[in-house]
Amino acid sequence: MKKTNNSGISMITLIVTVVVLIILAGIAFTRSTDSIDSAVKAKIKVELDTYKDELRNYKMTKIAENPSFQDDSLYATNEALLYNTNKSLSTDGNIKDVIPSISDKYFNELSIIHGDLAITTDDENILAIMKENGILSNPYTISDGVLVSVAGNNDLIDETGALTIPPMINSLGQGSFANVEGLTTVIIPGTCKKVDDNAFANNSSLEKVIIEYGVERIGNNAFRSCSKLKEVDMADSVTSIGSFSFSENASLEKIKISSSLTSIGTYAIYSCRNLKEVTVPEGITAIPSSMFSNDGSLEKVTLPRTLTTINASAFASCGKLNTINFPKNLTTIAASAFDGCKSLTNINIDPTNTNFAFKDGILLGNSKTEMTIILPSAVSGNVFKVPEGVKKLNSNQLGGYTNITTVEIPASVTSLATTFLNPNIKNVIIDENNKNYTSDGSFVYSKDGKTIIKYYGTASSVTIKEGVESIPQYAFQNKSTITSLTLPSTLKSIGSQAFSGCTKLTSLTIGANVTDLNGLFIYSSAIENITISESNTKYKMINGALYSKDGKTFILPVKQLGSITSYEIPEGVTEIGTYAFHNQYNMTSIKLPSTLTKIGSSFNYCSKLPSIEIPSSVTSIHSSCFANCGAKLQQIIIHKPAGSISGAPWGSIYSQDRVVVWDN
Repeated sequence: MKKTNNSGISMITLIVTVVVLIILAGIAFTRSTDSIDSAVKAKIKVELDTYKDELRNYKMTKIAENPSFQDDSLYATNEALLYNTNKSLSTDGNIKDVIPSISDKYFNELSIIHGDLAITTDDENILAIMKENGILSNPYTISDGVLVSVAGNNDLIDETGALTIPPMINSLGQGSFANVEGLTTVIIPGTCKKVDDNAFANNSSLEKVIIEYGVERIGNNAFRSCSKLKEVDMADSVTSIGSFSFSENASLEKIKISSSLTSIGTYAIYSCRNLKEVTVPEGITAIPSSMFSNDGSLEKVTLPRTLTTINASAFASCGKLNTINFPKNLTTIAASAFDGCKSLTNINIDPTNTNFAFKDGILLGNSKTEMTIILPSAVSGNVFKVPEGVKKLNSNQLGGYTNITTVEIPASVTSLATTFLNPNIKNVIIDENNKNYTSDGSFVYSKDGKTIIKYYGTASSVTIKEGVESIPQYAFQNKSTITSLTLPSTLKSIGSQAFSGCTKLTSLTIGANVTDLNGLFIYSSAIENITISESNTKYKMINGALYSKDGKTFILPVKQLGSITSYEIPEGVTEIGTYAFHNQYNMTSIKLPSTLTKIGSSFNYCSKLPSIEIPSSVTSIHSSCFANCGAKLQQIIIHKPAGSISGAPWGSIYSQDRVVVWDN
């Protein structure tokens, strides 16, 4: 018993001794570390003091050379040297010209911003030491001259809402300032040659943009959906503005367009409803599709003498536009260019222009065979007679004339767009000598009876006759009277949005011979129940969703728009088809199977989807997979090595660095 007690005491003594030794060792280690830290700090301080002295001497020398030199204009990196009295803004020099003794380590880490030293590092210990020695943290993330999109860019905005863009960059990266908070004014310096796609998209507080001389290109969606943007001053150095670059800015009142523009993207200034006046610069040869469409307050447009082409919907729904003057070089105007311009009453054509004829309120173009503009003065009563000699009837040309209920089509017509006939038309009379089209009182068909052009009847129960093989895009658009539709056994294809606006048609039975269903064939309809013949070799339904016959391709969920909040695609699926979840604007979560290998352009306009997790099995993602998802989509997680799937960020407004997480 006594022996046991002695052993216990000895063990306790040993444990205490070990603990004391560990504590003493820790104290010794800490003191040693403190000693090393002090030595390191002392060395860094001496080195930095030298750099600061050399910076001070450089600025004093520049002031002596030119009293106009401003020390806060001095920027220097390992790639550039810029200051206000350097008129050429040359980037031939670098920080070594300012600090000759700078070490190789600091050559890549230190910058001069607004005349002060700043460091680029994520090391908190180094940052602390630098702060003690009066060195700032570099707020810019710059890669090869590109200001990269990172969450920290929000910190570059000062307390007044102004953004300072460093002059040593040559490009504002994709999404670099998309969806930041508090930004009211931005001045883009001339040293920045390009504003990349989505750079300032979805900024809800941005009011004014000044683009200085030297900037050359404005990317797609660059300033899209900036709801408070009122003024844009664009220098004449800009030669190109991309698609949707200034679109959907409801507050925009004034935009000064560069006189050097040679390229304008589609929808460039679309849906800017307070914009009143625009002058298109000389040198422009074409107005792109939908450039000014839906600009409801636009009253005056000055077109350049160089203009040759006005494309589809260029001025559509500019409801206050009353006069347009066409220059002598104009050769082509798309038939839909001025759709919905209800106030347009005056069309003036240069007397030397022989490409158009204006008669009885109708502007004829394309060798007088196409109705380019139909003014209200050409429409009286409820009957519209297409002039003899017209060959092509284009989309939506009668869309705004709800008083028209009867249309007469001559024998000369060889091309008839599905949406030429608006939903109010109840009677279509086609000349019996027309070799291309026929009508039976409810349908317009191709002459051979194989294609429906348009259903214009009013019945609630509709049966399509046998022999019809194709239902094209918009064939039954806005036919809200239809409650049941019987398709023929001969049917082979159904086009995009064939039943859009059919608000009472909830079910559809598809036969054995259908081999081509557009991914949007039930888009914007009430259809939520589809039955497919067991004999169909191309498609089948599984749990309320449309699949390829082998079950490997998920085509679309048969659900109405906005009805999906979450969704899970089952195991075994290897591909998600184009448009599968197009505009499912209430969807907040999606679970993908581990068997998936390919994703098409499947999630466009999923504006509430905050994140998506993509399995390691995926090898291909379409380049526009997440287009128009907007600012909400903050994270695309992929369980693969970085860069292993091409095309990132696949249409997201943010850059790959900001939104894509390669998790492997």
